[in-house]
Amino acid sequence: MSVLLIRGVPTNVIREGDLGEATITETGGSYSWNPLSSRVLLYEQQYIYDYNFYLLGRTLIDEKDMRKAIKLAELLTSDDRIKTLLLLFLEAYTYFQSTEYKQSLIIAWVILEEFYIEDLWLQHISKITSDKRRLDKLKNWTVDQRLEALHISHVLTDEEYSLLMKIKEARNEVVHEGKMPQKDIVEKCLNLVFRVVQRHIGNYVGTKIHEL
Repeated sequence: MSVLLIRGVPTNVIREGDLGEATITETGGSYSWNPLSSRVLLYEQQYIYDYNFYLLGRTLIDEKDMRKAIKLAELLTSDDRIKTLLLLFLEAYTYFQSTEYKQSLIIAWVILEEFYIEDLWLQHISKITSDKRRLDKLKNWTVDQRLEALHISHVLTDEEYSLLMKIKEARNEVVHEGKMPQKDIVEKCLNLVFRVVQRHIGNYVGTKIHEL
């Protein structure tokens, strides 16, 4: 589902509460759905024409494109870090689509902190010194300290630094004060996260190109 999302197909997490029960017999079958699930609304919009069911709001995917997505998913999920990144992105996107902006921002910030700021910081300090003792000390710097150092060192542009600080401030207000973040800052955060995901996938696929 995450791979479909990054390939431009709108999708979201399938929760246990979204699943239904089905009974199949030789003469037919029956099914039941959780009435509290938002996915049930799709089935409530269905209409019958010539004994066939059509669901409104569905996205049709060409079989060839689906096979490509499956092949890419098999490759990407063979790496635990990439798999974690994909799942976090799908979670953040799902929360955003459900207008659960607090949850979306918190999950998205995890991606920025662990897969963006962390990587930039490690790349930066490794260019400054190779002393393991000093590197271990620098790895313990807080996110605030890292952002300041990365900005001062021109690793982050003024625009990138400003956006990250706004996102971090909104995230802190959610965690420490329970405030609801504004939709636009969460959307900007997700756009940045999407670019981070694309970069990681591109780098990883580049090392596995012979397997495609």
